[in-house]
Amino acid sequence: MIGHVLLAAQTTAKTWEGIFVIMQTPFLDTLEIDEGSLAGESDFLARCPVHGMVWPAGAGETNSISHRERLRFSETVVKAAKGRTTVLIGVHGVNKFEAMEYARHAEKRKGRRPRHQTGQKYAGYLSGRQLRFARVH
Repeated sequence: MIGHVLLAAQTTAKTWEGIFVIMQTPFLDTLEIDEGSLAGESDFLARCPVHGMVWPAGAGETNSISHRERLRFSETVVKAAKGRTTVLIGVHGVNKFEAMEYARHAEKRKGRRPRHQTGQKYAGYLSGRQLRFARVH
């Protein structure tokens, strides 16, 4: 997978510690993503509270969900969390173009610039083994 970024506030440094839950992706019998259950999971985690949640992670069903589903259901997760906890959205992709599109989608969501873990701006953020997620809340 290519494209590992972290979307972070430009003016503050954040220490990442605590409980970050990797969410499951619930499917219906038709193999469609169960949006209601996914939103319910996001809401539940935000109420627990956890320090953050991650969807989709780099393993599991990530390769089973379509490009369109990743864009659509990342919005579902963020909306259901309602800003109550950090949401990390996976922006990894099978190539740099797909990864960049996921990163730009997350960037538009929050109006922040993607950065990788060392805090550098765009330069080189698609190379190396960097974090794979965009912080949208």
